Amino acid sequence: MIFETERLIVRELIPNDLKHFHTMHSNVNVMKFTGDTVKSYQEDEEDIARLISNYRKVDNDFWVWAVVLKKNNQFIGTCALIGNDERQFDPTKYEIGYRLDEPYWNNGFASEITPALINFAFEKFGKTELMAEVDELNKASVKVIEKNMIYLKTQFNPKFKSNDRIYIIRKKMKDQALNSAPAYYHHYIQLVDDKPFEKTLLTNGISIYEEHFEQLESLGNNVYETGKWTVKEIVQHCMDTERIFINRALRFARLDDTELPGYDHDAYVPISRANDKTLSDLLEEYRVVRHASYLFFKGLNSEELERTGIANGKRISVLAIGFILQGHPLHHFNIIRERYFTL
Repeated sequence: MIFETERLIVRELIPNDLKHFHTMHSNVNVMKFTGDTVKSYQEDEEDIARLISNYRKVDNDFWVWAVVLKKNNQFIGTCALIGNDERQFDPTKYEIGYRLDEPYWNNGFASEITPALINFAFEKFGKTELMAEVDELNKASVKVIEKNMIYLKTQFNPKFKSNDRIYIIRKKMKDQALNSAPAYYHHYIQLVDDKPFEKTLLTNGISIYEEHFEQLESLGNNVYETGKWTVKEIVQHCMDTERIFINRALRFARLDDTELPGYDHDAYVPISRANDKTLSDLLEEYRVVRHASYLFFKGLNSEELERTGIANGKRISVLAIGFILQGHPLHHFNIIRERYFTL
């Protein structure tokens, strides 16, 4: 067994699977969105033999396994983890895929196998980034993949003559972020859930301010102690910091080895005129800043995320910056909740 879910077992293909393997591949409805044609029995016999032989290859990067029902060991389809083949994929990514025979559609099996396959690829195969390619007309598979991965772009596939939606997902990388950041930033990183941050970066750290907008706005320019920042100044500070850190991430990702200076946030805040602005305008601006950050990180591959540089005398990775951008505003909101909401 390779792995299992509540109702399914994923195992290696065996010669006895050929009958059901061919039944699936000779169904025009199954093959409709694969970019492939229905197969003859001989073609499937050769294909399954090749896939089985791949299991023993040291350098194999084309893994296709059988998916069977737990209750009766019935073959219902295949799932796959595939490296860069002749198609136009980013060679740093591995592609996931599944194919189910038509009698087993609309039973939730695709939704069950997909997250399990992703987890298996991350935990057992050591992959850090995965992709999927789905014909945009294959609405059912688009729906399944969008629940588990992040949409990247749509591109024309010249081999299959289809418009394919490209999705990616990265492994939970919190430990990696902690190990590639100065200890000063660990508190911020620890505040962030250990989830692929393509799923969290767009809103994490900002949405909590929006959810408590009325309570925050009612505070006005009040502070809990003379000399402390107002809520508006805190939001402005978070934006300023994000802009500076994104500049660092950009330069490190592009292999710029210039040592970057630190900055004095205490000097920035008093001259920012944050208190002359509305909280609504500040949060709107913050949302735009974060959206740009999200798009920047969305376009990075695993190698670029792992790149490092020196800022303020300390080495830090691009990945760690992605976590800090989320944890930093959460840190400040925790202070607001503790010390401002009681005013």
